[in-house]
Amino acid sequence: MNSNNFESVWEILVQRFENPRLIVDKHIAGLLHLKALPRESAKDLRHLAETCKAHVDGLIFMEKPIDGTSNLIITHILSSCLDAETRKLWERSLKHGEFPELYKTLEFITRQTEVLESCATKEPQQRQPSGKPASTKAFVSSTPNPPQLCCALCKQQHPLHKCPTFLILTTTDKIEKLKTLNRCFNCFGTGHAVSKCPSPWSCRHCKGRHHTLIHVENSRVTPGPSPVTGRQSTTATTTLTTVVSSTVLLSTAMLNITDSAGVTHPARVLLDSGAQSSFITGRLAQFLCLPRKLVNIPLSGIGGSAGSNVRHTVTTTIHSRCSSYNATVEMLVLPKLTVEMPRQYINISHWSIPEACVLADPSFNNPAPIDLILGASLFYEILRTGRLSLGDNMPTLQETEFVVTHTNELDSLMKRFFELEEVSGTPSWSNEERACEEHYTATTTTDINGRYVVRLPRKAEMIGKLGDSKTSALRRFLAIERRLQREPETQQAYVDFMNEYLRLGHMSKVAAHRWTLRRSIYLHPVFKADSTTTKCRVVFDASSKSSTGVSLNDTLMVGPTIQQDATSILLRFRTRAVALTADVAKMYRQVLVHPTDRSLQRILWRNSPNEPIEEYELNTVTYGTASAPFLAVRSLQQTVEDHGKEYPLQLRDPVTSTWMISCLEVIRRQRLNPYKYKRQNCTRRRGSSYENGLPTSHPCYSMWTNSS
Repeated sequence: MNSNNFESVWEILVQRFENPRLIVDKHIAGLLHLKALPRESAKDLRHLAETCKAHVDGLIFMEKPIDGTSNLIITHILSSCLDAETRKLWERSLKHGEFPELYKTLEFITRQTEVLESCATKEPQQRQPSGKPASTKAFVSSTPNPPQLCCALCKQQHPLHKCPTFLILTTTDKIEKLKTLNRCFNCFGTGHAVSKCPSPWSCRHCKGRHHTLIHVENSRVTPGPSPVTGRQSTTATTTLTTVVSSTVLLSTAMLNITDSAGVTHPARVLLDSGAQSSFITGRLAQFLCLPRKLVNIPLSGIGGSAGSNVRHTVTTTIHSRCSSYNATVEMLVLPKLTVEMPRQYINISHWSIPEACVLADPSFNNPAPIDLILGASLFYEILRTGRLSLGDNMPTLQETEFVVTHTNELDSLMKRFFELEEVSGTPSWSNEERACEEHYTATTTTDINGRYVVRLPRKAEMIGKLGDSKTSALRRFLAIERRLQREPETQQAYVDFMNEYLRLGHMSKVAAHRWTLRRSIYLHPVFKADSTTTKCRVVFDASSKSSTGVSLNDTLMVGPTIQQDATSILLRFRTRAVALTADVAKMYRQVLVHPTDRSLQRILWRNSPNEPIEEYELNTVTYGTASAPFLAVRSLQQTVEDHGKEYPLQLRDPVTSTWMISCLEVIRRQRLNPYKYKRQNCTRRRGSSYENGLPTSHPCYSMWTNSS
């Protein structure tokens, strides 16, 4: 072939190999010739499911969708290949008269395969058929003893090369352990040396006469004298000589990964900008109980080498140990990702790592397994700008989301000082705080009376994880009731508070037919003797765990801090001659909660033990919930935004003068009638105590009189 006949040769290749009909016929023939399984076998079931899915994916790729009649035909072919036991289980999984679906059948076979693999035990020995007595022949062999079934390290019923305690050791520790146990370096057996090992197997990496588990790059293992069986006892000596060349450290880090129940666990990750996908070991995926998705994705490596296809993917969330960074990642599941990193121990005692540097992987110099590989889709997302070289022929420290690195401690302190002194015009919010603000803006409405109606800002990933909490609520309520019976005055204050709550419409009785929704938060009284508004203040406990271990506060976004700190407000308080203070009574309870979310704010209540216990829903923003401070203060700011222009003599900047539920503001000495100022400003405030003007006993009355 040359440049003159290239086009003709290309046309011949296209006509020969790019034949859609031939490709489709091959996939159909493959489905029609699926082999029936003679017995129940996890290996055969997995091969059947994978073969069927490969042909189905091929037809879909050739734009031949699987739907309608073709779906039923392929499902019938697949089910007819199942063994008798699996076929019975599959038939039981179908409802009466239900047409089976192909992908549900594949999912059933995969699930059955996992069950068989997890329940696999040693097959019993075949029984001798009844009839003639079986003749038995005994043979005596003088060959060396094979590896024992009982593990010499942990005394469990498994060989040494499958012992979990042995596998987690570093390569150096494995070699030392083998010396201590007087085992062969090649087969881990006893009674012989490596030079006389009868095993035909050798290292898969270098083909040397040692086990793959103790392979060391550029290493040479020299066996010593072989141990002698019998009465004599000789200790085998082994010399390990390692030729170390320059070592390149790959980027590793320790992070937290979330399991199916929302609990985080530590894991070691390798950052690989050359990988198109992210990966997880099958061992870690099984430990986290992550649901698997069936796929068929081919793998290719360096030099175009092709590996086995990936059969499963999982999706989970990773979290940084040093910052608020988190990301949801879909990862391919592989039995093993790579060898231990680094390949051997590295002495870093002479390295000048600054004390201010927090390493993402504190044990980066010790060989350890890799649990995860993060590919290019996340690699550049987690990089930061900080970078520090440790010197010539030394590693470089790179700042990432998994580590906080400071190149100069003095520069860092000065930077933090100026950041504190700088007046920032725009708030620095996290992703969750920004999402909480956007949720408020998108969902907040007003009712016919002009009161704001808000939705509880719930975390998307926590929806549906709340469990039953009514039993715990009832137990705590009865305990509080018994306690209050011993304190009549406190009990009366508690009852008066709850009756006022009901009279003001801040809670409503739940109809009996709606009691089945068991999601309640639970209350307990907190008494404040110095309170100016009430001697008994009830706080609702939204941090009480439900039956799933998740509380209401765990599912709510807290929201950003939108009011200024007390120091700034008090400093501005002293810049004018006259100061005003105002307390917004029942501030939280002026904001309504949307009826859809009120089922998450249920309580149990009765006035006395002689009455039946009733369920109530709290209709307003509630003390004790994580989002209550944000919702209340944000609604106060929204009031200023919506109605501030209607009152020209209103407080000049109430948004920056609000702290908790109090307003502090200062005004210049002007000849203003305090009652006129009150009428134009304070009478618009609901819950104000001074609806007819300032009394003579008020601390500011004399200041108003002197300024008039």
